[in-house]
Amino acid sequence: MTTPLTPVSLRWQGAADGSLEILDQTLLPGRLEWLPCQSVDAVIEAIRMLRVRGAPAIGIAGAYGMVVAAGEAMLAGHPADEARAHVLALAERLATARPTAVNLRWAVERCVRVIDQLPDDTPASGLATALLVPWLVLASPGPLKLAGVAPAWAVLWLLPWALVDGTMSGALAGLGLGLVLDSLHLGPISEIPALALLGWWWGRMGRLGPPIERSFSLGLLALIGAALVGGSLLLQSLLAGGWPLLPALHTWLAQTLLTALLAPPLCSLQLLLWRRQTLGGRS
Repeated sequence: MTTPLTPVSLRWQGAADGSLEILDQTLLPGRLEWLPCQSVDAVIEAIRMLRVRGAPAIGIAGAYGMVVAAGEAMLAGHPADEARAHVLALAERLATARPTAVNLRWAVERCVRVIDQLPDDTPASGLATALLVPWLVLASPGPLKLAGVAPAWAVLWLLPWALVDGTMSGALAGLGLGLVLDSLHLGPISEIPALALLGWWWGRMGRLGPPIERSFSLGLLALIGAALVGGSLLLQSLLAGGWPLLPALHTWLAQTLLTALLAPPLCSLQLLLWRRQTLGGRS
């Protein structure tokens, strides 16, 4: 869990339309200063000028740069096709910001894979939030953890997406997100079956309209989703002789509870963003 004593070199401020802040390591140890990176050019400059250092941090900075690119498209009001083209056009610039940084290209390519798995009509806000999911899984903010356990970020993104976009899009988004998350770890355990099933089911639930989008309903759906994803991983691990049972149960229960508690505000915000962009695109 992140504490005030834990060194942090990058942090994200705000929601999907927020900004990246990088600890300017060229000023250390004399001065501690956070550099706001509200544009892709600022992220590239920070990487090139060694303001962010260390292979893992450079890779994460590149991935956040892709989120910044999606945020630029969202603030500019680009329709879905232009938003996708804008983000993909900046991917190569980010990947080559420091040519010898293997982790940088790896992270950017993982983000491109996320985009490739999303439907063509995904709005800029959907791109931005989807790109955040893998990196929140790897580096979840300390205040958003319960007993050291992060929420099921995939559930918190997939639930509002499927409610807005329907069964087929929800199932495909769950499949794509599962592929990306599976690539972040070794072994045969997979999140694909649970996420694809949830995307399809939540897409059907979206036909119920506003009643299913109330805070209690969102919390309950997220509770079921996190329980299903975590339970699926737990079962697969036990069958493979992996995780010890008691610590795995603790993680499963803590993650399920935290996901349900965070779902009403986070999912409501995403529903508002995506419906607003969908209506804006149609008009």
